[in-house]
Amino acid sequence: MKTLLSRHDLEHAALLQIRSCYGCEDVTSVLVDEIADPRFETNWTILSINRASDIHLRLTAELHTVRAIDGTQERLGKLYNLQTD
Repeated sequence: MKTLLSRHDLEHAALLQIRSCYGCEDVTSVLVDEIADPRFETNWTILSINRASDIHLRLTAELHTVRAIDGTQERLGKLYNLQTD
């Protein structure tokens, strides 16, 4: 059974997970959004992230970010569901 987390707590957990990934240390925030589609294993998705503005290798950083988001969504999606209002 999955643990229910508030949006704030889920965003915090996702941020910590993403920032621990190589090349994503400068991620400053994560936005989680609710999804209501029974085809998905979870009821949330990582909608967007924000990075610090001084990125020198922007393309490389974005590739690392995509990988980090996919991995984070997969790992946390097995553990948590978004607590809906």
